[in-house]
Amino acid sequence: MAIADGEATRVRGATDIVALIGEHTPLKRVGNRFVGRCPFHNEKTASFSVNPVEGLYYCFGCHVSGDAITFIRAIEGLDFPGALERLASKASITLLRSDDSQASSQSRKKRQRLLATMEEAKKWYHQKLLSSQEAGKARDYLRKRGFDGQTVRFFELGWAPDSWDELVRSLKLTESDAAATGLGFKNSRGKLQDTFRNRVLFPICDSSGNTVAFGGRILPQDQSRENGQYVEPKYKNSKETDLYSKRRTLYNLHNAKRSIVQSGFVVICEGYTDVIAFHRSGITQAVATCGTAFSEEHVQGLSTFTRKLILAFDADKAGQSAAASVYSWEKRYELDIYVATLRDGMDPAELGLADPEALVDSVNQAKPYLEFRVERILENLQGTTPEAKSKAARAALEVISGHPDNFVRDQYLIKVADRCAISPDLLRKELPKAGSRNDPRTSSQSTGTQTKHNLGSNGSKESKSLQKIDLSTSIANHEREALRLAIQRPADIADYLDVILFADPTYARIYKVLEESTSLDEAMDSLGPENAGAIVQLSVEESDAEPLDVSCRLIEAAAKRRLVTMEQQVRNSPAADIDEILAETSALRIAIESLRDPYFSERGALELLAFLIQPDEQGNNWTP
Repeated sequence: MAIADGEATRVRGATDIVALIGEHTPLKRVGNRFVGRCPFHNEKTASFSVNPVEGLYYCFGCHVSGDAITFIRAIEGLDFPGALERLASKASITLLRSDDSQASSQSRKKRQRLLATMEEAKKWYHQKLLSSQEAGKARDYLRKRGFDGQTVRFFELGWAPDSWDELVRSLKLTESDAAATGLGFKNSRGKLQDTFRNRVLFPICDSSGNTVAFGGRILPQDQSRENGQYVEPKYKNSKETDLYSKRRTLYNLHNAKRSIVQSGFVVICEGYTDVIAFHRSGITQAVATCGTAFSEEHVQGLSTFTRKLILAFDADKAGQSAAASVYSWEKRYELDIYVATLRDGMDPAELGLADPEALVDSVNQAKPYLEFRVERILENLQGTTPEAKSKAARAALEVISGHPDNFVRDQYLIKVADRCAISPDLLRKELPKAGSRNDPRTSSQSTGTQTKHNLGSNGSKESKSLQKIDLSTSIANHEREALRLAIQRPADIADYLDVILFADPTYARIYKVLEESTSLDEAMDSLGPENAGAIVQLSVEESDAEPLDVSCRLIEAAAKRRLVTMEQQVRNSPAADIDEILAETSALRIAIESLRDPYFSERGALELLAFLIQPDEQGNNWTP
C-alpha cells in the first residue's frame, strides 16, 4: 500500500538530521553548520557538512549529499518506503497511506506476520543447534570448520532436525503461512512437511535485518550417493517468496553495511561459509550471493554503500564473469570492480581456515578486473618461443579490447607488449581486429538489440535532466554566492534576483529551478537525483555575505554586459537611432555608479534590475 503524498515532508520535518547523522559520526557545530568526518568514506579531516535548518548534508570530499531520508537509505540500504518507515518509527509518527482499504491493511499485516514467523523460526533453529543432543554432529562439523561459539551466535546459525514436521508443529504453521514463508510444504500424502531437514542453517536477512530465507548445508557424512551422484544437493536454499528475491538479496549485508561504508569497499563471495571466513579473519565487509549469479540488481544495491567492489570468487569463475556486464556496471554506477586472487585454487572458507593472513592479503592485494584477466593469460604463457608469445598476446588483446576506455586499453597493451617482447605499435594495429572478434557491443548492434545495461535504471532512455550539473566547472563568484543566499536566506535576496543576472549557464539553470519551485524538496525533485546534490552542496556551504551587496555586484555585472551589447548596437544601428541608444548607455553608466553609493544602492539595484528585465519593443527579453 502506497504512502500518502506529503508524508515524506512530514517525516523530514520531524527528524533531527544532526541527531540522526550523529549516531554514525561525531558532529561539531561550526557557525550555523555542523561538521564531521564523512560516514561514507575514509578521511582524516572533517569535510562532511550538515545544514540543520534545511535538513541537508553534503560531503566536500566524496560529494555525497541529501536529506534524512537519503542518509538512512544509504547507511542502511533501504528503499524509499523502508527509509520513511524507519524514520517515522524513530519520530513516533504513524504514516498515512494513500489507500486505506481493508485489503491493503490486511496485506501489510500479513507481511508483518510472515516476518515475525521467520524470526521465530530463526530462533527455533538456532536454539536447536546450541542445545539439542541431535545437533552434536553439526556442532562438531562447525568446530572443524573453525566456527567457535561466538561465531555461531553472531551469525545465528541453526540446525534443522531430522524430522518431517517438527518445525511446522512447534510453530503451529498454517498451510498458507508455511508456503508463503517457504518454511514448509504439503507433501504427496497431503501433510505439512518441513522444508529443511538434517541441515546446518544459515539465516538470510534483508538489508534491514529481517529474516527472509534460509540456506541449508547438509553434513558431509550425511551425503548419500547413487550411481556416483549425490542424492541431495550440498546446499538447499529457501524458494523465492514475497519476502525473498535471490537476485536482490545478499547474505550478511545487514551486518556488513556499516563496515562497507566506513572502509569504502565490499567483498562479494559465493558462499555463506566464505563470508564467515572473511569475518573471522577481520574483514567484516563480506557478503555473498544466495545460490544465484552475481547480478546487476546486486550491484545496484551495493552501489548505495560503496564504489569499490572486490570479487572473491574462485579464479576461473571470476575470469569468466561477463566482461561486458562488469564494464557496464562500472560505468553506470561509477564503480571500480576488483578481483581477489585466492591462493592454490582454494575458496575463501578453505583459505581462511588454513591461513587467515593470506585471506586478508588477497583482499588487500586485489587487482582491477581487467588487470586480473590479463595477468591470468600472461601467467600461463607457455614457453618463450615467438609462437607462444604471439598466442598469449592475441589472447590478451581480445580481453583488453572489451574495455570501453581507450586510455585504459593502451596502458594494458603496453604491459602485454613488454611481457611478450612485441612492439606496442604492432599491438595497437591488431587491437581493432581483436575487438571485432570479441566485442559484445558489435553483436548487439548487428542484431538490432540493446541490452538493459544501455538503458536507465528504470528502463527509460533518458531522464528529464539532459545534462548533469557539475559545480566544479563553475567559478565560485557572486553568482554562486547569490545561489547560496537564495537557498539559505531566500527572503533577504529574492527581490533583487532574476535569472537574467546569471551569466553562468549552470547557475542560471539552478536559479530557474529554484524560482519555479515552492520548496527545496520540489527543486531537487525537478533537477532529478543526479543533480539534486548541487542544491544540497550550495545549501551547506558557508555564506556570511550581505544579500544587498551580492545582488548589487550581480546587477552591476549584468548591466555591464548590457552596455557591451548596446555599444555594439551603436555601431550597427541607423544614424537616426544612435542618439537614443547613446542616451540609454549614458543613463545606464550613471545607474551602475549609483550601486556603489550606500545611500542609493538598494533603490538603484531595484531600478536597474527592472530596466534589465524589461522586454524590448518587439517583446523580447534581453539575455546575458
